[in-house]
Amino acid sequence: MEDDGVQQIKASEDVRNEIGDTALHVATRAAHADFVKQLVTSNYMKENDLEKKNKEGDTAFTLAAMSGNVQLALLMFEKNKKLAMIRDGKKYYPGMLPVQVAALLGLKDMVNYLYTITGEELKNEDRIKLLKNKEGDTAFTLAAMSGNVQLALLMFEKNKKLAMIRDGKKYYPGMLPIQVAALLGLKDMVNYLYTITGEELKNEDRIKLLVTLIDNDSYGKHQFQNILGLPVFVYKRPAMKMLA
Repeated sequence: MEDDGVQQIKASEDVRNEIGDTALHVATRAAHADFVKQLVTSNYMKENDLEKKNKEGDTAFTLAAMSGNVQLALLMFEKNKKLAMIRDGKKYYPGMLPVQVAALLGLKDMVNYLYTITGEELKNEDRIKLLKNKEGDTAFTLAAMSGNVQLALLMFEKNKKLAMIRDGKKYYPGMLPIQVAALLGLKDMVNYLYTITGEELKNEDRIKLLVTLIDNDSYGKHQFQNILGLPVFVYKRPAMKMLA
């Protein structure tokens, strides 16, 4: 039986606050899991009600993804299986899927959950297209930009092609995730990505990566010294002779 709070909302289901949040949005922002559950499981809440966006273009599910609260996302997804594929609005994360937003924010547990429910039945190339935002970034590229190695590792284990997908046309056109990480000075991420892509890099990609590493004072680290695939020679200064 619905409590008084749910009955009151039922009487005015279209009431929104100044930024267009519904009751579900508000409860999600407050991380009020019990109330979210009451709303989602009530007769008042229909499937398409969960797809409503506020003025910023966010569904309550996207807000849950942004918060990292997997429990809230799970409650909503059980009611509406379409939510994980609804793209964000125009203000903060335009055109991005919830999994991409979570990746950008470095929310490992949320990305792990969303990645398991986002397009598992799709072929790799279809999944890659779906996981790109309007700028052409995959969630993996966003993970590389965040510097969260564990997050990138998690995604790579699920799809081995991600590390070689080039960035879109807006910020880092044509660049691989390792090149983006190098440009941002994320040494741990570059180190990890080099271990999984080093053999596949084309010569021109190696050269660009080398230049970026030198610019960022990262070249000379042991793991990057042979980045061009050439023998590494260590220059030794000849011993000075003592004058008689």
